[in-house]
Amino acid sequence: MIKLLIVDDERIIRETIASLIDWNALGMTVIGTAENGIEAYNMILDEYPEIILTDIKMPGFSGLDLIQRIKEISPETQFVILSGYGEFEYAQRAMQYGVKHYLLKPCNEEQIIASLTSAKTDYLKAAAAKDPTANSSALMKQMIMKNILASALQEPLPATEAILPPYENYISITQTSYTLFYVYYIENENFLFVYEELKKRTERALSDDFPLYAFYVKGTFIFFYPSDDSLSSSVQDFLIGLKELPIGRLSEYRKVSFDNLPLLISELTRHIRHYESIYQMDGHAVLPIYNHNSVIKEMYQAMEQAFSVEGEGTEEALSNLFRLIDDISDLYLLKQQASSLVIQAVSKQASPDMSDAMQYLVNVHQLQSCDSVRLSLRAKLTEYFNSYHASLSPSSLSQRIITYTEQNLEKPGLSLKWLAENYLFMNVDYISKRFAKETGLKFSKYLNDLRIQKAKYYMEAGSYTIHEIAELVGCGQNPQYFSQIFKKNTGLSPSQYLSALHEPDDGEDCTEDSP
Repeated sequence: MIKLLIVDDERIIRETIASLIDWNALGMTVIGTAENGIEAYNMILDEYPEIILTDIKMPGFSGLDLIQRIKEISPETQFVILSGYGEFEYAQRAMQYGVKHYLLKPCNEEQIIASLTSAKTDYLKAAAAKDPTANSSALMKQMIMKNILASALQEPLPATEAILPPYENYISITQTSYTLFYVYYIENENFLFVYEELKKRTERALSDDFPLYAFYVKGTFIFFYPSDDSLSSSVQDFLIGLKELPIGRLSEYRKVSFDNLPLLISELTRHIRHYESIYQMDGHAVLPIYNHNSVIKEMYQAMEQAFSVEGEGTEEALSNLFRLIDDISDLYLLKQQASSLVIQAVSKQASPDMSDAMQYLVNVHQLQSCDSVRLSLRAKLTEYFNSYHASLSPSSLSQRIITYTEQNLEKPGLSLKWLAENYLFMNVDYISKRFAKETGLKFSKYLNDLRIQKAKYYMEAGSYTIHEIAELVGCGQNPQYFSQIFKKNTGLSPSQYLSALHEPDDGEDCTEDSP
């Protein structure tokens, strides 16, 4: 589900827009409203909405200031400008920041919907074309989803209760809606053709994080993806066209929508788990996942025993796990289970390091023999096993965030989103909730308080200019914001506070304070 923030200094406008439109039908959810740029900036640093509908003329940050700051830390975020000011200079500046959508007040519901729908499409394209460093993270998310699906088919119903929680750190469990299709009467020799054609139809609309997921069970081809009305329309046109091709007795398909991943998996597993053979699409390969039910179920029982708090019997369970791994002779199945086991093992750690696990997933994906996968998996699981039992005391995720933030406060792009994607490799929504629960603070407030605390320290040292202090606390590229949060916290501008501490020397630079 795409998250939307509405920013306008007129309460009636922002509240009317928030309540006027059926956001669920657009695949969006309104995370809140803000009355000025500063409030919006802090909300964005905590919630990271994909789309922001903002006014231009506001106290504190203007809409254009807000766009400039957010584009520096999250270039793929989309903005729709809503303003009563129609001067060309505003539109011209907005275009310089990559904004394509500009609405003039008053505007109607249809115009707002059209602009937001277009912004949603632009966001999905920008996210899919993100820098190459995101490829390994996308691969990890793909593997996690495949492992969830495979595991769900091998566990007693209801499967989602036990399977999904370990993965909620890394992918969206409840905030994304899905569309599922059942395509009937597809012959065994033709389902790969249908899959390849569907991939061509959907690859531009779907992100690397979530490509097309598909299964084939006894004449029925099944696939799903995050809900997108325009994509579903294209897919349905393709399915209708299949009737004209000589690939079987295709006469019908069924489309089902789900609000979240647990509902999707419950429906999917309930309908296909009783088949003797289930095939999962994995790129250009076909992976049989159900014929190995008893082996895989026993393997995960051994995994749980090996990574339990009870010291007795854990080494024996690990040896049993290795024996079961040795029994798997299908390379694709072995790779799938390797990634699943490693993700589960790292999630058991006191301080999960997904960067290490992610690198392993990338490497094991390149291996070409069962022996090489087995050796690699044995080494990695042994490493995690030893680490787990060496330190069973829980470690605060928030403490890792706090430590890293304090050590890297001067970085201008430091944000919870950056930490999630480049340091923790976790879902930013999950991290935001964990941080608030463990500390009682929103990350934006913690970060601002830390910046003010450090700024006061540097001012009391008496050897820094205000420009230098802004740089030392990560606001060197954003002095206006630094000045505003400092004044909000202390009641004084930075230069006023500094003057109260020391008599300023001739020529001291105090020109950065902003109104």
